[in-house]
Formats: sequence, structure tokens, C-alpha cells
Amino acid sequence: MKIKTVFACLVTMMIMSGNCLAQGKEINMKDIPRNDIRLSYGMMTMGEMSLALNELMFGIFFIAPFSQDSVLNLGTNGYGAFSFQYQYRVSKVISIGGLFSFNPGVSEIRFNKKTSLQMANYFMTLMPRVDFTYVNKGIFSMYSGFAIGVTYAILKINYSDQTDVVTTGWTLGMQLNFIGIRIGKDIGGFAEFGFGSQGLVNFGISAKL
Repeated sequence: MKIKTVFACLVTMMIMSGNCLAQGKEINMKDIPRNDIRLSYGMMTMGEMSLALNELMFGIFFIAPFSQDSVLNLGTNGYGAFSFQYQYRVSKVISIGGLFSFNPGVSEIRFNKKTSLQMANYFMTLMPRVDFTYVNKGIFSMYSGFAIGVTYAILKINYSDQTDVVTTGWTLGMQLNFIGIRIGKDIGGFAEFGFGSQGLVNFGISAKL
């Protein structure tokens, strides 16, 4: 049901994007670059926080009682989300596009009996995105935006050197950017603060063409 809902949202956004493009052609924007290519790195992603919470619950309430052991150490190493993004400006305020992000991570629980539970995860997310620029003064701009799409998740679990268990599946991908700041003309840097598949903080470089 979730996947059907996501695809319905994608179709709706594509229709809205087409309408925006048609209207954007009527606006004189010769002095405003249309294309924006971005590379970024995000920290504290939705996938990493979800994995850390799942591991904590799994280790304390299932593995420890089952093995009659207690948790000695718990650690999660999230490597952040690496994203490639393209935006097309359809008006002075609205830009539409899409992004792909890759978010790996490793978690481990060690028990007093020298057993351990290791979990490696890989999240690959593809999402259409819409941005709204409400401040554009010289080399400084401020904006907000959102993206919604799908995430393909790969989870590999190993308990005490036993055979690896690999689980894959699709889930909802999303990003809400409450505020974004970009500084620079054709080439610039940006930072975004929000929540979702790209993290609580996402920053990188931007090239306007």
C-alpha cells in the first residue's frame, strides 16, 4: 500500500511539474540560470536513526534475554548520505528536479559472553524534489523544499560469526528542508537543515548553468 501511495504522489508531482514548466516559459528569465547541479553530504539521516533505534530495541529486548546475556557495548557508525541532485528553475521562486542519495552504515552490539551482533545497512534513495526560493539577493539566497520518493534498503545481519542474513526491501524516501542557504553566483556552497533521507544537516557545492 505504501508503494502505491508513493507512485501516486510521483505521478501527481510530474503533472504539476509539467504545468509549472508551461507557465515558466512565459516568464522572462534570461538573467537567471535555469539549471542547478549539486553534490552534497548529509549527516544524521532518517535511515541511520531508525537503524540505531531498531538495534537498541532488538539487542536489549530480544537477543539479551534469549541468550541470557547482558549488553556490554553498543555502537552505530553512520557514514552519512552522499547525494547527487539536479534542479530546473521554472520561475523566480519555484525549481523542480530530482536527486539520488546513497547512505551506508554499520552497527554492532557486544555482549558479556563475547558474542556480538553486527548489522550493515545500505540505503539508496531516488526522489523528485521541489524548492521554493523566497530570498534572492546577489550571491545570497534562502529557500525551503521537500522531496518524496522510494528507498531501496539492504540489511545484512551477522550474529556471533554465524551465516549472514541479508534482507532487502522498498520503503518510503522523503526529505523536508525547513531552511536552505546558498552563497555564491555560478559556483557556490550551500547548507540545508531539515529531516529525512539526506539528514538533519546537508551541505555541499552547487553549479548553476
